[in-house]
Amino acid sequence: MSITNEESSNVYKFLRQTLTDQNNFVRAWSYNGFYELSRQHSMYKDETEQYFEMAMRDEAPSVKARIRNIMKKNG
Repeated sequence: MSITNEESSNVYKFLRQTLTDQNNFVRAWSYNGFYELSRQHSMYKDETEQYFEMAMRDEAPSVKARIRNIMKKNG
């Protein structure tokens, strides 16, 4: 899914909000959204990596599994 420069700010804001959702499923897919956003807009890369590092320490096992799958895609 393509994210234009104009849309990237709104996508970023949405993903930031959903990272703190109570539902593990929503948070897991927020991390996936950050991965996609950072792939298309490098200015989000460092922040996304920091979120992944924090998540691997603090998140539920199901969310960590989603992040591991994302990281496998990234090589």
